[in-house]
Amino acid sequence: MFKGVYKMKFNIGDKVVLKKNLHNKVYREYISHPDSTTQEIRTLSFLKKYRKFFGKIGIVTELYNGIYGVYFDTSKVTALGSWLKSVKPIKKIKDTPKETKPEYKITIGSDPELSFSVGNTQNNLLFPAKWFINTSTSTQLGCDGCADLAELRPPYGNNPLEHTENIRKILRRLNNKVELLNKGNDLLRYFPADTLNSLGERNVITLAGNGFLKSTGGHIHFNIPLGDENKKFLLLLDIMSIFLNSMEVREDSVRRRAGNYGQLSAYETKSYGFEYRTLASWLYSQNNARNILCLSYVLAYEWMNNKDFCEQIIALFLKEFPNYGIAFQSANSLYFIREKINLFEIFKKKVRKMIKYPEYKPYIENLFSFQKLGKKFKEHEDLLSQWDFSIDEKKATDFYYFNEKDYFMKEIKEMVTNEKTEGENIFIYGINQKKDYDLATNNDYIYNLLTHYSMKFSKNYKITKMRNFDFDSIGFGYKLRAVNRNEIVTILEQIRGNLEREYIKKPFISDNTDYETKMAQTDTERDIESRGIEVLSTPEGESPIPRLMREYLETTLATTDTRGSW
Repeated sequence: MFKGVYKMKFNIGDKVVLKKNLHNKVYREYISHPDSTTQEIRTLSFLKKYRKFFGKIGIVTELYNGIYGVYFDTSKVTALGSWLKSVKPIKKIKDTPKETKPEYKITIGSDPELSFSVGNTQNNLLFPAKWFINTSTSTQLGCDGCADLAELRPPYGNNPLEHTENIRKILRRLNNKVELLNKGNDLLRYFPADTLNSLGERNVITLAGNGFLKSTGGHIHFNIPLGDENKKFLLLLDIMSIFLNSMEVREDSVRRRAGNYGQLSAYETKSYGFEYRTLASWLYSQNNARNILCLSYVLAYEWMNNKDFCEQIIALFLKEFPNYGIAFQSANSLYFIREKINLFEIFKKKVRKMIKYPEYKPYIENLFSFQKLGKKFKEHEDLLSQWDFSIDEKKATDFYYFNEKDYFMKEIKEMVTNEKTEGENIFIYGINQKKDYDLATNNDYIYNLLTHYSMKFSKNYKITKMRNFDFDSIGFGYKLRAVNRNEIVTILEQIRGNLEREYIKKPFISDNTDYETKMAQTDTERDIESRGIEVLSTPEGESPIPRLMREYLETTLATTDTRGSW
């Protein structure tokens, strides 16, 4: 029955469980090891109390880090059984339910960076973000430290899928900006024509990863206080970083870390918890960003709710890969792949046993398969093309809205190029012919554009500011509407072109008001919109016209003259 050498372990603080063993009515304290058939005794007090006896039949030793045990020969088993039978009091302890700790809920945030380039990976130029992105540090898209790079500051999420969606919404708006920038010959405002011609490609592309032009990071935020009790969590995140590093472009990875960016265990404490700063920007694609955030979230949840399991992973990692820091610095993934032990496969196996893994299994397994197939992140390709913005097309609204009750407006509407937009909506109306004005607006920027146009082309229009509406508007006098509708079309085309260019540098407005909570949020205050109106979402089935415009059309316009004057 008893063959070989049995190992009995003792661990401080664990509960005693007595079960029948060896002889009838004899009980021994033990608990089965989860990974083997080895028997464990988990009470240090039991060992200390009977240390003298155990010393006679075996060798008492500290196995590792507070785990004590005794090795004994099988010839002593009978003596051990007889002795245990004589020990008093030895009585069976009824199984009691374990005390369950309250769940620690994790929130996740981030502020990943990206860069812009004109050309391709063989022949390219850095396109500084400050040239067309607002450089504010308090907007959802801005610059931080280096004005050559853009930084996203999405609202945090209560789970990784929610946070990925917050990121996608900002990138959707960035995509609109880039499309406007690439439209026509706008790049000639920044580069000489011969320089652009030498590149072969004139489009601006958006890049993530370690950055082959400028170092870009993918900082992740956790609502975990990083005191002494949680510092080891950085090591668990480092294992993830080493795993992800095996899928990065090696040259870019080495260059970034040579510049002291992306060091292991790099962090910064925050009011909500801390920011992990080792990762390269993971915005390569919507799938990769989502998968990496899911993996990070699962690790964070496991650490705060099952710390012992995580410490086992860390202990094995430190024991088997003592030179992990040097290998990571040189992006030497082969150091972690050996004939008998493969860190990446062990890491995957452990993650699959974590509490939250089943909830995010499809996304994590997608990432695991990506790594197993030896694929690399697309660090040198346009990331915006790898995100899905199609589901938001229905939210886009017309640039101009016309008072179609006006006698002339239907014809003018058909003559004007009226592209969809997500950022600006301007209402076009007619000025009562009794009022001696040619043009009117309630927007200072549009007022200046109209004034400049009138002076430049010697039109001598009478222009005024009329605060009739709570949303941007342009009014046209009766003579223009009745006699010179082509002139109205020209003016509207001029304004649209100027506003599109101006909109490129307009700050993003935040949709999230809960910025005071001490969770894994970004570090910025609520964005303040500098100009224009906010396009409000509408309930399903309602008109896409902005709410204030719709309310006005439903009330005031219903009582106006059909010739459209007020």
